[in-house]
Amino acid sequence: ACIATAALLEAPFHIFSEVVSRWMQAWVSIQRLRDFLGLEEKLELVPSNVQGEAVGISMSGVSIGSPGQEILTVPKLEIQPGECIAVIGPVGGGKSQFLAALLHEGSDQIGTISYFSKDGSVGVPAMSFAAQEPFILNRSLEANLNFGAKPGFSQHEIDRVLKLTAFDIDMRQLGLTLDTEIGEKGVNLSGGQKQRLSLARAALYSAQLVLLDDPVSGVYPATAR
Repeated sequence: ACIATAALLEAPFHIFSEVVSRWMQAWVSIQRLRDFLGLEEKLELVPSNVQGEAVGISMSGVSIGSPGQEILTVPKLEIQPGECIAVIGPVGGGKSQFLAALLHEGSDQIGTISYFSKDGSVGVPAMSFAAQEPFILNRSLEANLNFGAKPGFSQHEIDRVLKLTAFDIDMRQLGLTLDTEIGEKGVNLSGGQKQRLSLARAALYSAQLVLLDDPVSGVYPATAR
């Protein structure tokens, strides 16, 4: 009788534990959303009044992190319009935080970041960003490239960036088309393919400032070159 009773109770107790687990996950998510929505607005971004022109960056007294525990400190830095620079450093040295600062997404960030063109100071420019961990939509390949752009890009523009990132070779070898559905988090793409898709997306936009966070770490050396 005891064994039969335990067998009858097994399923309800299993369901109960699952309900408690999901409830705890929902509670943590609600807390995170509340904390995020309650953050103080520290910066009002003013779009650039110069379109399609390369811009420079000026940083002064920028510090990211808690006082005494700064992740990154940039006393003064100036990058000229059209200049290409590489930020090199050890793992955990703050390279990604440097890009986050340029995107105005740094946590506990103080200091001044401004942008300028050859004619003077401008607002926040149009930026393209290829993250170290590519963000892939569970939609078609074309939707991942357009990324919500209205109107979408032309076939010629898409073909150009696919060739530049050597993604056209993968499409021919794997029989992919622009209508091919990409799985959740790019499950049906390799790490290198996801990174090159992210690079192609960044190249499609006529950005005034292009930020790349170790975009070829998962790409074969020959393809990276």
